[in-house]
Amino acid sequence: GDGTGGQQRVEGGALTESAPRGRFRVSSNDVEEGGSGEFDQQAVVRLIQSRRSAIQACYERELRQNPTLQGRVAVAMTIQESGSVSGVRAAENSTGSDAVASCVVRVVQGFRFSPGPEGGSVSYTFPFVFEPQG
Repeated sequence: GDGTGGQQRVEGGALTESAPRGRFRVSSNDVEEGGSGEFDQQAVVRLIQSRRSAIQACYERELRQNPTLQGRVAVAMTIQESGSVSGVRAAENSTGSDAVASCVVRVVQGFRFSPGPEGGSVSYTFPFVFEPQG
């Protein structure tokens, strides 16, 4: 509080100022890669960056219930030659929150790559590291 003591009323419900902020990074040195195809890992990173707000929302929503929530969710995925993504799952989740992991999995399931890998499918495990922004 800033000591004014005035009641703030915000249209549409809760005070957004009090919503905890969180951030995530992809620890790219820990990415595991497999499969027979050829693909540019940076294309995956770029798509993750473009969906950054959706992934962050997965985390921040749970952060409201648990302000100390943090950890790693390693998301495994297979990119088909068509550019679609299959077999998306949380291979590792140290946050203790299934909701965060399944929400991130849902976001990644919506990824589409154009063009897709050449010469076969490619599988990755991408570690997302979540931490509160104090």
